[in-house]
Amino acid sequence: MRWADVNTESVSEAMQSQRPEARTRWKVLVRYDVNVIETMRVVWGTRTLNITGITFDRLKRWMFLLCSEEV
Repeated sequence: MRWADVNTESVSEAMQSQRPEARTRWKVLVRYDVNVIETMRVVWGTRTLNITGITFDRLKRWMFLLCSEEV
């Protein structure tokens, strides 16, 4: 478990298989850790977020995890 700042990036709806599906994108800020990779997930309370991209600041102190959640 570690500290994280979780913010909503965007919310969109798509039609798949004749039913609407909501997708939420999240931006998660955590301390830099070389062991975090895109195949991992973020568990935040009852939500599970799939990591879709990783960026970091130029000093490699912080990581920004771009995540998606399908509802």
